[in-house]
Amino acid sequence: MMRVAALLICAMASSACYRERERFDIPQLEIIPATRIIAPSDTVDVMVRASDGSGLEALTLFATSPVDTIRQQFSVADRHRVEFTFSIPVSATTPAGSRIAIRAVVLDDQNFQVVKHDTVVVGFP
Repeated sequence: MMRVAALLICAMASSACYRERERFDIPQLEIIPATRIIAPSDTVDVMVRASDGSGLEALTLFATSPVDTIRQQFSVADRHRVEFTFSIPVSATTPAGSRIAIRAVVLDDQNFQVVKHDTVVVGFP
């Protein structure tokens, strides 16, 4: 019984000392496809911009179609603002009308992650 009371007191004391860590800001992330409709066997250029006042760590871009998934990752440590243009190849076997899901993930130096999504469509030839 005494042991349970001691554990309860320790738990209450530690929770009283816990506080949310200070966050300087939240990373900003933007995905800008050059076009919304892309032909099979072509490429789509996608600009990704990220910024964070405390500093960035990593930026990853995913493009997923019914045929393929592409992943590109960049280390952006010690930078506060980045801008990259990714060229995403579209397979010739990707069916017309398919959607290509684009997902960008940025991580700042406080381990805070922001995710953005966008979509382009494979047009009819």
